[in-house]
Amino acid sequence: MRFTKIWDLFEEIFSGFFFMVGITLIFVGVMLRYIMNEPSTWIDEFSVYFIIWGAVVGWSTAQRDGRHIRVDMLYDLLKIEHQRYFSIFSNLVGVGFSVFLAYSAYYLVVKYLQTGLASINVAFPLWIVYIFFPLAALLLGMRYLQEIVFILKNGGSDWFERQRKQRQAEVRAK
Repeated sequence: MRFTKIWDLFEEIFSGFFFMVGITLIFVGVMLRYIMNEPSTWIDEFSVYFIIWGAVVGWSTAQRDGRHIRVDMLYDLLKIEHQRYFSIFSNLVGVGFSVFLAYSAYYLVVKYLQTGLASINVAFPLWIVYIFFPLAALLLGMRYLQEIVFILKNGGSDWFERQRKQRQAEVRAK
């Protein structure tokens, strides 16, 4: 439990930090461009990197909180017992996707390391830009695994209780 809280905090601070730095750089870039009439290409480039890094680290936070985009129309028509099996299956697919993404991103990082490719504007090493993708994919895969454990734990009773509370909240919201 303590590990999970530290993990949650790490992801939130990490992604929030990158978003804040990216937004701050965008603000500074706008000020330099339009007030001081001094555009800066490095600010534009790094602001994009920081926003993307914040977003990819945020993938696992979104998975943890159930905020990923999904289509529930058919899922909601299933009996709750079948929803449980479908949830296990969909999370296993998520784990598979995360492994594929981590491997592909790792392969890309290795290629950029070997070739020494750098960005055009400021010659920033691209392997550093892309190193966050395999890390983010691994974090996302761990969140899918965490959800599978939650669904299976106690014979699914905790999962069934969460589903019941979500349905009650949806009924009250209508």
